[in-house]
Amino acid sequence: TREMIGFSVSRTHEATSTIFNTTMEGLIFSDQLLQLNMALSSSNVYGLSGDHKDGLLRKMEFNYQSVWATSVEKRHGAHPFLLHVEKDGHASGFFLQNSNAMDVILNPYPAITFRTTGGILDFYIFLGPTPAEVMAQFADKIGKPFLPPLWALGYHFGSDNFQSEEDFSALPNSPFPLDGLWVGQSTLKDNKEFTVDAARYPNITKIVSDLHDNKRQLLVDTRPAILLNSSHYNKDATYFVRDSSNKTILAKVAGGEAALPDYFHPDTEGWLQDVLSSYRSLLSFDGLFVDENEPSTVSNGAVGGCSRTDPYDNPIYSLKNVAKLRTKTLCPSARHYGGLRHYDVHNIYGWKSSAVTRTALSGVIKEKRSLLLSRSTYLGSGVHTGHFIKENAATWEDMKHSIVAMLNYNMYGIPLVGANICGYKSGIHDDDTSTEEEMCVRWHQLAAFYPLAKRYPAVETEMLKFGNDSVRWIQDAVELRYKLLPTLYTSFYSAHMKGLPVVSPLFFNYLNDEKTLPIDTQFMFGAGIMVAPVLKPGVTKHQVYFPNDLWYDYHDRNNIINGKIERGWAEQNVSLDKQTYYARGGHIIVTHLNIFSSTQQTNEMGDYVLDVYLSSDGESLGELYSDNGLSLHTISHDQFLFVKFYASKDNLRSEVTLRYPGHDNKNKIQEIYIRGLTDHVTNVTVNNSDQNWGSTTFEDGVLRGRALELPIVEAFMLTYR
Repeated sequence: TREMIGFSVSRTHEATSTIFNTTMEGLIFSDQLLQLNMALSSSNVYGLSGDHKDGLLRKMEFNYQSVWATSVEKRHGAHPFLLHVEKDGHASGFFLQNSNAMDVILNPYPAITFRTTGGILDFYIFLGPTPAEVMAQFADKIGKPFLPPLWALGYHFGSDNFQSEEDFSALPNSPFPLDGLWVGQSTLKDNKEFTVDAARYPNITKIVSDLHDNKRQLLVDTRPAILLNSSHYNKDATYFVRDSSNKTILAKVAGGEAALPDYFHPDTEGWLQDVLSSYRSLLSFDGLFVDENEPSTVSNGAVGGCSRTDPYDNPIYSLKNVAKLRTKTLCPSARHYGGLRHYDVHNIYGWKSSAVTRTALSGVIKEKRSLLLSRSTYLGSGVHTGHFIKENAATWEDMKHSIVAMLNYNMYGIPLVGANICGYKSGIHDDDTSTEEEMCVRWHQLAAFYPLAKRYPAVETEMLKFGNDSVRWIQDAVELRYKLLPTLYTSFYSAHMKGLPVVSPLFFNYLNDEKTLPIDTQFMFGAGIMVAPVLKPGVTKHQVYFPNDLWYDYHDRNNIINGKIERGWAEQNVSLDKQTYYARGGHIIVTHLNIFSSTQQTNEMGDYVLDVYLSSDGESLGELYSDNGLSLHTISHDQFLFVKFYASKDNLRSEVTLRYPGHDNKNKIQEIYIRGLTDHVTNVTVNNSDQNWGSTTFEDGVLRGRALELPIVEAFMLTYR
């Protein structure tokens, strides 16, 4: 008999449980085709792509997942990582570190086949055993996400179609808090990257200055392709991608023939920094969205085509869901610095562009944190960049799918992610205004919990066609986002320090509840809030799944669902003005009491509210990370405030674990709400003092404290009996 070549990984905690087993037939190892079959202990598989639309839990029905970054069918990234929930309830992860084109076949046995067109079988296994521990172990390998500037977490809007300075006029009049304006290709001169059309925008410097005076930021859409008639193109430079004869390879893009930067070349970073510095002297941007960096082209391969005989332009294996590797991108035979073939590094071109752009951008914007977003990503991109899902349609289906994509990217270590709210290029259609209006309200209610929230197009031009109620409800959703900023920013701190996701599927916290495994219409925001958005039109009765915990309805203080007793689906009453989310017992949610027109103003002047939700055991925990939201190196230089909160049946206290003297946080805790108390409260003291600390009342199991004036930078003890 033939001896199988492979390995297996098992747990031996109680009874031996095999997690992965590759001792199966089908191992292939050749120059342009490698294959590995791997048996799994269960069909509970997640990951492998950010953009698939078959749900969070992958279908194991001989489905092919082609891993090749391309603008075709919007498969912009490459993410050969899977999270596996084993049959005994433990979690593990598998990362195939291979940047070649590959098919991943999801088999019903259950098993997975990795079929790659080159490279080596370099894989990593993460044993958890919880999903959070898998994420932390994975982050130790690929790198932990960057901490974004606080303004990145505010509300943004923008358009590709600003045609004149008048199109910017809606910004100062926005009825909503607002942090970012995004501008696209319409500001360029003759479609040349890193230019400004001064004829159409003669006052652009003042416009951006006014934007900054209002504590708002500018993000610009850039693309790698450099047109041949651009001043940034140098025909003698070696930092552009070459062909097999060592000449600059030319591709066709929307503006004409262009060259693509070779981000693997050591000189590219310096060139790009000079280009960005020159560009910022024309347009004082605060961040970049690097678009079409798969790279994406209009041509299939180079101008003039690709070789018909080169084995890398004509590989022996064709991906199931990709017509040709050259489709809408460079020839696979193109060369990068050091002799690298595009065939081998195409899937990490977006990752490398982000790494180089991050360094160059930091050399241009030296005084504060900048924001970088990328369309194409690979595992590890989150160290440098966030990801924006740009081209989602204005449909209920794509609103639902945005949740799946958001959860996937968080699993890939790219927590700063969001989709175009209300859809990309969505206009208000006169024959269908009510349907789109309802969808846009519901989408804003969902996007209050996106890690990255951006609306397309300009707010005023669209919202004027909505009714007053809808505008008010959208405003409520945006304001809720700003109230939740302390919780959201603290979650990004945890992601940066520990590699944990900012938003996560329900099963991350409830592995022993099999019913949570396929749920992708609800998610956890941080550790303490379950979001259950309405994703269909005309809904007044909404089915929500409540796992094994105590859940508090944010809107109705009398609606407390005990998932320990009533675990499962429950019908909830909803109306269009209601955002459906629930606080998890055992958690303390820190929010802002009052919000202002931007994150910076809210961070500087917004006092705090502590919402305490006691567990069935009568305890709760919470955290707050705070800095000025802008400065570089705040963590490494200890220039931040970190506070822990502890609550029990008879007291609430804070512990200031780090207070940097230069961090001038003058905000105060003004209000405290404690829900879940079973004994009537008649006496409340602060720091064992009889001093008057505002007003406190107790009603229906809720202790309310108002006008408390407790400095956030000082530890306190609130006692109630």
